Amino acid sequence: MNLKQLSEHLNLSQTTVSRALNGYPEVNENTRSRVLQAAKDLNYRPNLRAKGLATGRALYVGLGLGLFAAGSLFIWSAVPRIG
Repeated sequence: MNLKQLSEHLNLSQTTVSRALNGYPEVNENTRSRVLQAAKDLNYRPNLRAKGLATGRALYVGLGLGLFAAGSLFIWSAVPRIG
């Protein structure tokens, strides 16, 4: 379930659903309750990569370790960003 599907299910705009989920004060309390309940019932989970693109903030940091000799070894990992 993504934001577009959730908004279509509720017959609301993606903007309204996003604002309700993110606690914007201008969203009507009945609408907010409806959105939050539907998100819970439908197991909605925000796409953190999309959120990062929208906000311009990276939510993960990549770490790399390389050893390039006769036996090449390279390890790559992404970890949650702190702060």
